[in-house]
Amino acid sequence: MDSPESDTHRIWTIPNFLSVGRLLLFGWFLYELFGVDDRFLASIALTIAGVTDYLDGYVARRFNQTSEIGKFLDPMIDRMMTTGALISFMVYGALPIWIGSIALLREVAVSLAALFVAAQGVREIKVSFIGKLGTFGFMCSLPLLLFGHGPGAIEHSCLVIGWIILVPSLIFAFASAWLYLPRIRDALEVVRG
Repeated sequence: MDSPESDTHRIWTIPNFLSVGRLLLFGWFLYELFGVDDRFLASIALTIAGVTDYLDGYVARRFNQTSEIGKFLDPMIDRMMTTGALISFMVYGALPIWIGSIALLREVAVSLAALFVAAQGVREIKVSFIGKLGTFGFMCSLPLLLFGHGPGAIEHSCLVIGWIILVPSLIFAFASAWLYLPRIRDALEVVRG
């Protein structure tokens, strides 16, 4: 029988399937947005992808399905999706370039920091609650902003709600990046002995 230690080396877990599924959903989002110009279905695809982001973490913790590959795969796909969604929104015109650029700057900085600490031998840095809040806010606001990028009272309401959620989410995202600095320093000190 496998020990709990060896379970962390599993690849085929439900959370990992959800993470890979999130990439497929992102492909669907891109097709709906740029292939057929259907903002509604693109918003639905992005919303479902956001739900799977929550579900994979919940299932991993609740049903003891954490894995080494999942610890790498989930945040990598999150970065790819967030970056891809921001670029898509700016190209489509649903997000001002200056706002999208600020959010992209944060994503690039976090990605580079993650690569640097991984190269130094740091296995994991715990995600902060504020960081999770910022990511959750992004996942909620982006579909609303996209659907709201059109005529009509419903679209306008979605646009307003999307902006109300996006602004604090950006603040949380930058605050969490700042709060990671001492965690990174401490993790590097442990690795370097």
